[in-house]
Amino acid sequence: MPVWLCLMVMCLPASAVLAEETSAINEKIIATVNSRKITGRELQLDFFLKQLSASSVSPTKETLIEQLIDRELIRQFLVKRKVKADSILLEQQMKMIRRLVEKKESDLKTVLVAVGLDEESLEEMLSLQIAWKIHVTKTLTEKRIHEYWNEHKSQFDGTEVIASQIFKKLPSDASNEDVATAKQELTELRKRIVAGEITFAAAAKENSDSPSASKGGSLGTFEYAGMVAESIAITAFGMQPGDVSKPFRSRFGLHLLSVEKRVEGELSLEDARSLVVKEISSVMWKEQVARERKTARIRIEP
Repeated sequence: MPVWLCLMVMCLPASAVLAEETSAINEKIIATVNSRKITGRELQLDFFLKQLSASSVSPTKETLIEQLIDRELIRQFLVKRKVKADSILLEQQMKMIRRLVEKKESDLKTVLVAVGLDEESLEEMLSLQIAWKIHVTKTLTEKRIHEYWNEHKSQFDGTEVIASQIFKKLPSDASNEDVATAKQELTELRKRIVAGEITFAAAAKENSDSPSASKGGSLGTFEYAGMVAESIAITAFGMQPGDVSKPFRSRFGLHLLSVEKRVEGELSLEDARSLVVKEISSVMWKEQVARERKTARIRIEP
């Protein structure tokens, strides 16, 4: 069951308030993709679901609109390829949703109305997910799975790293000048650390804006997925013990990273196959969106 739906049910009273606030703009056209109009209703739903996700950062309206455009491009691509959702799988998901809602002593219609939806809209949303999985299943080859595994093995095989960071917090709308200042500060710190003038731990205690500063910047031991911000994981898993990264930016600010130890994992491709396929599916989605955008007629309304 999707996490957002579980949370939707738990947050039903708040959802009713949201529905009242958004009902007036639900029919407003916010974008057009190859003659198909995307309305404010879809935007409000997407924003609501993102708010209920595990992410601590709220996406901007502009980001949500771009994601809705991407989904519409994929929907149109699947229609052209005549890829449809399996009706049995769709009904199974709908039944699971109904059972979940009933356990919360409510009914599906009430929950959907609370977020400005109806069952038909929910089915459309679920159908896109199911149809995409069918497309991936039909087109993803064993060769690509093995190639991806070989290139990204440490992300899936249980490999762990022990790392520390020095962090400079920046707002999402930080000016170029503020970013440059923070980057220069971290660059100078890195030079001192690499030259042996100061230890990474001491530099973190004196300069990091993260709570981990009191521990010398220690982030502890972590695997690639689900334990630290993606930008930190990507950087850390591209480093070797003893390396100190150059300053890099995340949605939270700027980071300097040091890797102390790396323990290689022992999981096989078959152990991690479902995670590998899921990641490749995401890559394939982005690749297809990029291809579709080259020829698509897209207009975002002011």
